[in-house]
Amino acid sequence: MVLSAPVKRWELVVAKAITALLYAMLIATVALATAAILGLVRGDTFADVADEYGTLYTRGQVLSALAGAVGLTWLALAAVAAFGLFVSSVTRNVGQAVGTVVGLVMLIEAGKHLVGQEH
Repeated sequence: MVLSAPVKRWELVVAKAITALLYAMLIATVALATAAILGLVRGDTFADVADEYGTLYTRGQVLSALAGAVGLTWLALAAVAAFGLFVSSVTRNVGQAVGTVVGLVMLIEAGKHLVGQEH
């Protein structure tokens, strides 16, 4: 006798989507923590950015720019995760889905320089 009910298709897709987004958030968090640790090892702090003419950016502006950059990075990671979810829903073979997503992301990254979208 089986003690568990079969999982519905929509439950599987929602679980995959949540897992993919949490994984993207984990990657962004690890990257931010690594950058912060390396900055602290070097002795850098989030202080005002200044030159001989005075303060260019205050600490608040620097932290605001950092938060914006992390947020935009997370959006890009979430888009790749959603793309991977789409491809994994279309194919039945996990290896084929992973290979397709990685190959297409590499193709897009290489191709964006040809159309002037490198920023």
